[in-house]
Amino acid sequence: MKRVYRIGSREFYPGDEDFQQILAHAYANGTRPLCGCNRISPVELYVAKIASRAIYELRRMPKAGSKHASDCDHYEPPPGLSGLAQVQGHAILEDALTDTVELKLDFALSKISGRTLPTPKDTPADSVKSDGTKLTLRGLLHYLWHTAGLDKWYPAMQGKRTYGTMYKYINQAATGKVAKSQPLGDMLYVPEPHDPAREADIRSRRMLRLAQLASSSGTTTRLGLVVGELYELRPAQFGYQAVFKGAMDCPFRVNEDLYKRMIKHFKTALSMWDQNLTDSHLILIGTFTVDSAGMPLLNEVAAMNVTQNWIPFESIYEKSLIDRLTEQKRVFWKCLRFNLPISAHMANAVLTDTSVATALCVLPPGGTEEDQDELVKQIGSDDMPLWFWRAGEQEMPELPKKADSNA
Repeated sequence: MKRVYRIGSREFYPGDEDFQQILAHAYANGTRPLCGCNRISPVELYVAKIASRAIYELRRMPKAGSKHASDCDHYEPPPGLSGLAQVQGHAILEDALTDTVELKLDFALSKISGRTLPTPKDTPADSVKSDGTKLTLRGLLHYLWHTAGLDKWYPAMQGKRTYGTMYKYINQAATGKVAKSQPLGDMLYVPEPHDPAREADIRSRRMLRLAQLASSSGTTTRLGLVVGELYELRPAQFGYQAVFKGAMDCPFRVNEDLYKRMIKHFKTALSMWDQNLTDSHLILIGTFTVDSAGMPLLNEVAAMNVTQNWIPFESIYEKSLIDRLTEQKRVFWKCLRFNLPISAHMANAVLTDTSVATALCVLPPGGTEEDQDELVKQIGSDDMPLWFWRAGEQEMPELPKKADSNA
């Protein structure tokens, strides 16, 4: 779809020579361009200034993604199809005027000398506190993945998503985000892609980065935040080690208590990773400290399985659905859980290359008619067609046809 925008009576396109000048003028005047994907009811956008690249970009307004046409670049599925609705406006506070996002987190990013850090929660709470939901570690990881666009798939992306892609877009996703009154990007460490020609430089930058992230001020020690692909979880002389891709020579220490909790809570994720080493990755997000010798120590972690194309999945059934979608060159969004407990019902993906965006739902073995009715009740409220696969009772049904299909 060729994107067209409008300011007043003037139409303009991303390929126009003066596109950046138009956006700069709109930014300076606080003007909100209209997206022409929906001719009947144009949708407002806002202009963001990307200072690091000296460019301007058009962004969708908060909570307005589902108002765009499903084949529009600014489209986003209704937040109620995933766990986004639970945290948006509570743990995720967007300010379109300043293009900043405040994130409220339910885990510590600092440690006071002499005090023990709170024991990490094994599972997200089923209830919402009266002061609003706060992002768990898993919820933050899902938010970064969503903001980075790694939950969205176009066939043209095949073969182009690499570790370097993840590294670039996760770091970009942290830009403009604030947590606990600090820029999120200042807390985050994502191991750089390996490059033998720059190995010494990468190691030098990592040592400085880790030291800065876990620095101390008086009795308070900052905790760093790492997001990376787990290469190996192995025994060490004292405890265990988590080895991240891109930082193979700098393992993160894991004490025995955390290791036991990881094996217990992430048993399924670790098993799926072990069985699909050639076509999947395991992503860890964790807080960490750095000791006086410069060695990092993980404190709290969450894990997420992703396909070879970096699309998250929670079960072999969901992975099968994603594999089928990519094999058939479909355009889709993967719905993410954020803070929702595993027991909560939600759509698995949203197809956007159909005539009307369609929610895809997988009922795993043991799923009941009541479970399907609950999904229909929840997702059907968004007036979206539904596709079901009862994985314990049938082979995967044919996927909804593409909008341009004559079949």
